Amino acid sequence: MSERLRVLLVDDHALVRKGVRFFLETQTDIEIVGEVGSGEEALTLVEEHAPDIVLLDLLMPGIGGIEAARRIKNLSPATRIVVLTSAE
Repeated sequence: MSERLRVLLVDDHALVRKGVRFFLETQTDIEIVGEVGSGEEALTLVEEHAPDIVLLDLLMPGIGGIEAARRIKNLSPATRIVVLTSAE
């Protein structure tokens, strides 16, 4: 059996996080290490868990997605970032 991908969900909309989490939890090769609603919280969990992937919204209050991505790459260079956003 292959190693599970460790994923962190970051979106300021709880309903979006729950929906993405619901889908990802059906995948046997994915482990959700956390879900948070802000860039600040994401940085804390990246430090704690060093996830393989961060699913990141761009438009959030406080530290937005672009700045959060920059900081995540400084904290955990091996972490991959996938931007999921509904920005128009």
